[in-house]
Amino acid sequence: MPSSRPSATTALPKTPWSCSPPTTAPNHYAYPRIRYLNHRSSGPLRGLKRDLYEGGHRVPFLVKWPGVIKPGVVSPALTSQVDLFATLAAAAGATVPPNCAHDSYDMLPVWKDNAPSPRHSIVHNTNPNAYAYAYALRHHHWLLINTKSGARTPVPEWFNTANGYQPHDQPGELYNLDSDLAQQHNLYEHMPERVAELSEILKQLRARGQLR
Repeated sequence: MPSSRPSATTALPKTPWSCSPPTTAPNHYAYPRIRYLNHRSSGPLRGLKRDLYEGGHRVPFLVKWPGVIKPGVVSPALTSQVDLFATLAAAAGATVPPNCAHDSYDMLPVWKDNAPSPRHSIVHNTNPNAYAYAYALRHHHWLLINTKSGARTPVPEWFNTANGYQPHDQPGELYNLDSDLAQQHNLYEHMPERVAELSEILKQLRARGQLR
């Protein structure tokens, strides 16, 4: 029987090919590709796939739902793939069972009404075995990296110079993405209270083992 519910098409976020893991397109090709072909798939964002920087995690997310979602709207709402569970359940009129998808937020109000995101934080760590010490926390417009560098792939010096990435002697990195999307200005040394606040949030989220 045909459904009266409007059809929706969701384009799931996907990492660009040029930043794919070594089994497909090795990361060490990414910097020569930028240098010689002027192809930088992460755009203005710093980092490659698996890096702790925004370029290692942020991807486009597109939703089309004629008659329900207004076309052409761009939202800065923070979201994660894990939020699809609760969101698609809400869109289908289903109830998420108890003790299921605890870390998934319903983003339907964001999709339909451009409401603020119910999600405030995302933890970045792409390989807990190889990089057990290295985490980043995206909290609102802040990005805290709890290790000296957010790069997992070695970065050529020419790339750092060309993009204004300065060396530092701090044990971590802190960026305000509202004013510094390219993550060029490390505020770790200058904002110790913010570092302490975000470090505590990261500690709590890791201890709970989930993002909520």
